[in-house]
Amino acid sequence: MKKSFQWVPALALSGLLVGTGSLAQIKQAQPRQLAKVRSEISLEEKLRVGGSQHEIVTVLIEGGRFREAELAFQEILGIGFSGPQEILLVQSAWKVVEKLRNVHQYSVAHRIVGSTLGQVEQVESRHTLLMLRAKIYQEQRNIPSALATLEEAKALAGTDSRE
Repeated sequence: MKKSFQWVPALALSGLLVGTGSLAQIKQAQPRQLAKVRSEISLEEKLRVGGSQHEIVTVLIEGGRFREAELAFQEILGIGFSGPQEILLVQSAWKVVEKLRNVHQYSVAHRIVGSTLGQVEQVESRHTLLMLRAKIYQEQRNIPSALATLEEAKALAGTDSRE
């Protein structure tokens, strides 16, 4: 009976996977070595946990429990997405920050961006997060910080991601 419900976790992850392609594409991005390491959880498990945790964060924000939402988001960062999978962290952070911006929780939004920046290495991921940080500053009407952050993102965009 359990086998017939294997597609349910994939649906729960749809919020994290928007714009990244199919689950098959993400699986292909997984390093082959990861499957051989017994101490690591599988990509499918990471996706299920990440998707569920993202929804927990969303519900906490909608309930006005912003500090709890921030702590719950830290659990997403601790899952261990890396390399091409970083995009999932970035997308989750973007969606969470958008919800926080909608309710004017800018300090929490800044902390989410900062903690996510601390976890990602790919240039594209860092660039996207810097653009998100600039949006927060802009909405706060902190134009000098928004411009400085955009300049930082622009400089980062000019670097070679293969370095």
